[in-house]
Amino acid sequence: MATIFILLPISAMLITINHYGLLGSLKNDRAEPGKILSEMRMDKFITIMAFIYIIGGLVNFFAQYFFNTFRPPLSVILLVTAYFLVTGIVLIMLKICALKEGVKEPIFVMVMLVSIIMITIAFENSASITVWAAPFIIVLLSVIFSRRFLILWTGSLILIAQLYIWIKSPFAAVQVDGSDYIARLVIFGITFWLAYYVNRVYVKRLEGNEKQEIYEWCNEGIGSVLQDIPARNDKTFQWCLDKFTEVDFINIGDLETLPKEASAERQMLIAHRSNAMASITVKNKDKVTGLLYFTSVKKRTVFGEDHLEILTILSNILSDALVKVTSELEVRYLAYYDALTGLPNQTLFKDRLKQAILNAYRTGKLFSVLFMDLDAFKAVNDTLGHQGGDEMLQQVAGRLTEKLRACDTVSRFGGDEFLILLTEFNQLEDIKSVAAKLINAITQPYIIKGQEYFITASIGIAVYPEDGGDD
Repeated sequence: MATIFILLPISAMLITINHYGLLGSLKNDRAEPGKILSEMRMDKFITIMAFIYIIGGLVNFFAQYFFNTFRPPLSVILLVTAYFLVTGIVLIMLKICALKEGVKEPIFVMVMLVSIIMITIAFENSASITVWAAPFIIVLLSVIFSRRFLILWTGSLILIAQLYIWIKSPFAAVQVDGSDYIARLVIFGITFWLAYYVNRVYVKRLEGNEKQEIYEWCNEGIGSVLQDIPARNDKTFQWCLDKFTEVDFINIGDLETLPKEASAERQMLIAHRSNAMASITVKNKDKVTGLLYFTSVKKRTVFGEDHLEILTILSNILSDALVKVTSELEVRYLAYYDALTGLPNQTLFKDRLKQAILNAYRTGKLFSVLFMDLDAFKAVNDTLGHQGGDEMLQQVAGRLTEKLRACDTVSRFGGDEFLILLTEFNQLEDIKSVAAKLINAITQPYIIKGQEYFITASIGIAVYPEDGGDD
């Protein structure tokens, strides 16, 4: 019957929390820079801990009263149970109260520190079972604190508590009974639950770091514009883009002074209750890639020189960053692709060849490497010039790519030579058929500078594993 008595209040609390959404919140789920938990997740975490304390108090009462062979006095059991219940209520009040930013976390840590002391004193006779396990859970929780000194406080007090137990009970013969097994199950259950929650918090932050996110902090009375940002494009600022061909800054102190051509800008600004705007372009290699602007939502005003200077600094920073990112992408591209044809170069081809060998070894299928050389291509360069020869090479690369599957690779080996990797074949005849199609595609006429030209090509074929398995 004791087990049933334990389950009844727990079930009632679970139903209540689920029905009234005690673990939910309408607050912002985005954590501010430098913080691990957002305000919403902090409130949710405090609510979970309050629930754990209340459940822990009920479980402590029934475990000690019904299952403990050496049952302590009822007054002691009620005192410990009351502490857990009161702590749970305190945490609920902490979650409900509207406190200043950054206050909840230190108060929560103080509650945890007091818990370490109380649990250590209450269960000092069962040091090997309970006293070490409860601080272990608190250590697990400390990884989500944003402030290091809170972690240092927690760790220092835990060490002091353990030294106290060592001095107080250097030799303790612990007898395990039903209450201890219940304590173990509850502690492991709580640890798993909290570990799962902490994992979700960190996965959420990692996902936010891996993808582009837009953050926004609004003063009181200022509406959000996040939902409107994806809808903005060059048409929204067409008048501004045209105007920037004549001026470096646009400084509009009154929206009523905007011309009819700026109707899109006026509608966008009015929709967000803006009264004035100052804007500057963001450029990447002299090409406009975006607009940076300030708006005034409180009054009509002409932005001063300090605002325009800030816009200029921000624009230069963004422009430099865009140039750096573009350059890095270009360097990375040129490391694996041919600059003229856009085909994979030898480095990327070798990597895909290694993968093809491993895949063929695992599946038992054939793959082939084709070496293609354009015949008498020097005569093409002599006739058309290098520019015409480059155009023909680009057309050859396009035809080869069109005739191959997504799993195949065509690479420019150098000059007028190409390497082709054909994978996932069951018989040699299929490879020969593909080679014939490639030759036929190459011999079709090329239109260069309004004239038709013809070339031929030679192909050498090596098949794995008949012609060797060493890469």
